[in-house]
Formats: sequence, structure tokens, C-alpha cells
Amino acid sequence: MNKKILRNQIINELKLSKHLDQHLYQQLFAHPDWQAADTVAITLSSAIELDTAPLISAAHAAHKQVVVPRTLPGFQMEFVVYDNDTQLAQTKFGIMEPQNGTVVPKTAIDLIIVPGLCFATQTNDRLGFGGGFYDRYLADYQGHTISLALPAQLCATPNWDVDKYDIKVQTIIS
Repeated sequence: MNKKILRNQIINELKLSKHLDQHLYQQLFAHPDWQAADTVAITLSSAIELDTAPLISAAHAAHKQVVVPRTLPGFQMEFVVYDNDTQLAQTKFGIMEPQNGTVVPKTAIDLIIVPGLCFATQTNDRLGFGGGFYDRYLADYQGHTISLALPAQLCATPNWDVDKYDIKVQTIIS
């Protein structure tokens, strides 16, 4: 299936669905990669995504360093420390991202909670939002990756064309 068409279908389903996310949070918090992580990268969720505010709160409560993405020219991104001093602004994509803060090197991030629109449970393939920011960032990332997926975001095998530059996630929690 065409990625653009599939993205639109999933976005429409997510807008209509009620997010039953508490069990996803609990599974994540019990996962060994979460428990072992000192620095966790978490996106600031949009209205259609699983709410990441509880993840950020739990990470801070567990004395984990939270880093959030900031987009750069050339479809690149970096992760910046997210704390009480972080100033946010909305991007042209409608996403909140930090305007200040300390950039954390990729090698210092233990776990990335990778967002996406659709996840293939048998192959761990991920359909992102179309910019390729995470695929570029993850191409040489050596830490752990986990994605949280609602029922509307799951399929057994990819029903989209998987490109050679598409990066799989290590764990999908659903």
C-alpha cells in the first residue's frame, strides 16, 4: 500500500479511537530496557499520538534524564535535555520542541521511545510520519529502541513498501 494513503488512514483511525494507554505504560515501566536506562529519549506527543506526558513524568520520578527531539535542517534531529527550564515552541509540523537546552550525544542515550503510525509485529518494521527524521537518527544508534502501539497502529507484516533506509525498532509494546 502507498505510505501516504496508509498514513492518512491510520491518522483518521487514531483521531476516532479512545486511547487505552495505561496498560502500555505499565508494560514499558516493567521492561528491562526502561528500568536500566539512565537517559531516555521521548517525543513530545501530538494530539493523535499516545500521550507521552505520563512517560516523561515517570522518567523524572525515577531520576532518569529525559531528552526530547529538536529538528534540524536536512531532515536531521538532535536530542536536548528536557527539564523545568526547557522553553518549547511549535514547529511547522505542529510539534512542540525545545528552543534551548543542552544537546545530549547519541552515545549517551540509553533508550529511545520511537514514535510511529504503524508497526508490523512480526518484523518490527515501523511506518513513521514521513520525514525520515528517526530513520536517519537511528541508522547508527547503538542503544535500545521501544515503540508503544495502540491497536489501530498494529499489523502482522508491513502492508507498505519497506525501504532499505527504514530502521526497525527492537521492541514493540502493544
